[in-house]
Amino acid sequence: MAKLGKQWIRHPFFPIGLFVLASLALEENYPFSEFAMYSNPTTRPLHYHYLIDENGGELPILTTTRISPAKVSKMFNKACKRENERKEGKLASEKKRNSAAGYNVLKFLYKESMKLGKKRHLPQPIELIEVSVVYGENGFREDKEVIAKYP
Repeated sequence: MAKLGKQWIRHPFFPIGLFVLASLALEENYPFSEFAMYSNPTTRPLHYHYLIDENGGELPILTTTRISPAKVSKMFNKACKRENERKEGKLASEKKRNSAAGYNVLKFLYKESMKLGKKRHLPQPIELIEVSVVYGENGFREDKEVIAKYP
């Protein structure tokens, strides 16, 4: 009988069985959850960015620039910080700052798309759109705003 117990422990599926039992016992609690980022939601708006052409059609950022849409948002946030530093404490309006930062991001993305060849480059003009996802009394809502236009 002891030999049968050792065979179970050495079986390749034994660790999976232990993992399943531990997951059921621990449920979706912080260090054991794959989705810990959703465990403590906030009321702050979530922002993401995308590009559109002159007709309002969404543009495939990754295939035309080899830069992911998530990285575009990070680039925009860094550009906003650089604009704040460049102004050296002189507070410009947030809209002007965002517009200048967005223009710089669009200019960079367009140059990157030109490196990939004529068939895959971004058209002109392009616009950077910021979407704010806000949770309110009536549920979620999306607010869209044109940040910048290139050229």
